[in-house]
Amino acid sequence: MTTFRYKGFNILVRPYQLYESKRWTVELEIHRHGRRRPFSLAERYRTEDEASARCSSLGRRIIDGGVPGWSVEQLR
Repeated sequence: MTTFRYKGFNILVRPYQLYESKRWTVELEIHRHGRRRPFSLAERYRTEDEASARCSSLGRRIIDGGVPGWSVEQLR
């Protein structure tokens, strides 16, 4: 797990490996003001590094308002 700050939010990157397929998930949480919101995708990646990179870029896009239907407005 890795946490980093972006525009006043903390993004917790937490991909995990699935037992059967050995593929990695895209799982993250965005935190601010003691509140948090989890996000995940059905996409799977071969390596932890690939999944972590996707989590990081997805978290930044969500905060920037670039993912339709996903928002952190309730954390502002």
